[in-house]
Amino acid sequence: MYEWLGEENSEWGILLKTRINKLILKDSSKNFKEILVGESKTFGRILVLNESGNYTWQVAEKWDSYSEMLVHVPLCAHLDPQRVLVIGGGDGSTVREVLKHNEVKEVVLVDIDEKIVSIGKHKLKIDNGALTNERVEIIIEDATKFVRSYIGEKFDVVIGDYSDPQRDSPAADLIKEDFLKNIKRLTKPSSIIAMQAGSPIFQRDIFLELLRSIKKSFKLVYPYVYTVPFYPGGLWSFIVASDTIDPRKPIREFREATFYNEKIHEQVFQLPTFMIKLLNNI
Repeated sequence: MYEWLGEENSEWGILLKTRINKLILKDSSKNFKEILVGESKTFGRILVLNESGNYTWQVAEKWDSYSEMLVHVPLCAHLDPQRVLVIGGGDGSTVREVLKHNEVKEVVLVDIDEKIVSIGKHKLKIDNGALTNERVEIIIEDATKFVRSYIGEKFDVVIGDYSDPQRDSPAADLIKEDFLKNIKRLTKPSSIIAMQAGSPIFQRDIFLELLRSIKKSFKLVYPYVYTVPFYPGGLWSFIVASDTIDPRKPIREFREATFYNEKIHEQVFQLPTFMIKLLNNI
């Protein structure tokens, strides 16, 4: 018997689902009412979370342009990204893409939900072994506490791959000014950060709040967009920032991607008109 699984948002009036031939997992955690893993012909294995009554599509095995563009834009703009911090991303897809860069010697993954990480390793299994790779350290902790108390070696690249930072959600504080100030403490002048900034169509408030927060801590701040076939609206926004590096220009070649390439890297910073108008409010 076939079922349908994917995005279901009553506030936006959106249904965006794919037919699955198998429901692999239905579970829950202290942070999410439901955690669903299904397998579909079109997207392979997919992860969906029930957040505050809405079902949100997190990641898919196939056509994952989201993880590629979140990771390869900052890493290819950095000359030598040896230490990478990933905020969220317990499903393992972001770490998978980070480890494709041989320059990376260490990845620290900080996720609030141990259940998501376990599911990423054992049920979702789209990480290609990244979550058990010897270069990866996994810390189960609230990221706001981690960045506030961290005193170790600074990171070359910081990547924010969290669930939707809606009010009262586990990720709500990750777009706040205080959080970004603490992220700044963990970086060098030559570091680059990249944060997912939500749907520019349905989550403009999130995009604008995150952009304002980052601008208060970093000197060079640039939003960019790319299409993601399984996210509402089909268009997703990201923000990349540094104090000394212009991340709009790739300086290292990368050939292990389905979507990303050097020309795409430069083109994603060309924003649609409605987003250019949004920026006038900053």
